[in-house]
Amino acid sequence: MIRRLVSPLVFLLIAWVQEIVDQVFFSGNWNLPLYSEVAWYLY
Repeated sequence: MIRRLVSPLVFLLIAWVQEIVDQVFFSGNWNLPLYSEVAWYLY
């Protein structure tokens, strides 16, 4: 039961930490691409 309550909070925490790192270290300019026209392994 506790695991079902904690899991969504963990996902929110990950998103919040990423946003804080973005704002503090990258001035809000860092974006994680969700997909691109070229596969990531071809870079």
